[in-house]
Amino acid sequence: MNKFIVGLLLVVGMFVGASCAVFGDEQLVITTQEQVQEGAEFEVIPIDQIPVDLVALLPEGSIIVLTDRDNLKEDATYVSMGFDESEGNLDGILKTALGIGSIFVPGLAAWEGVLTMFSKRKRKHYSNAAKKATPIGEGPMDWGGMFASIKSALGSSHSSSETEVTFAMENAPAQTPDLV
Repeated sequence: MNKFIVGLLLVVGMFVGASCAVFGDEQLVITTQEQVQEGAEFEVIPIDQIPVDLVALLPEGSIIVLTDRDNLKEDATYVSMGFDESEGNLDGILKTALGIGSIFVPGLAAWEGVLTMFSKRKRKHYSNAAKKATPIGEGPMDWGGMFASIKSALGSSHSSSETEVTFAMENAPAQTPDLV
């Protein structure tokens, strides 16, 4: 199980590292043309692609551009297109994490639903979790029991002491007879 968790963390870490290039380049910024150094390269953002509410806030004749942070004048104002941890931009990091989660979690939930249709054990554990989360029937709500049932349904814990013993016996090192 530890190998699975470590492997999962490595995969997620590599995906997040690779996603930095996908979700935003920390060097790209949006600003006005007046904030860009003379002779530097930039791309003009057409005014019709900017929401009408924001256009109303812009000074008359402003030209919105996309450029590298290196092309800005000193003390220029800009909006970063990515996130830069050195600036403490926790908002960008959270948006990226939520974006990854919104892609990954629904597919995982759908797969778990399909597996639940075919697995009597999963259905039993999920129904136990639902019973423990509601105050009907067995008494007060048992949140610890509910999470334990969900953990068993997901296969990350043993559902009984018998399965734990069976698992230990299957993974025990083979005993070889001593040849004297």
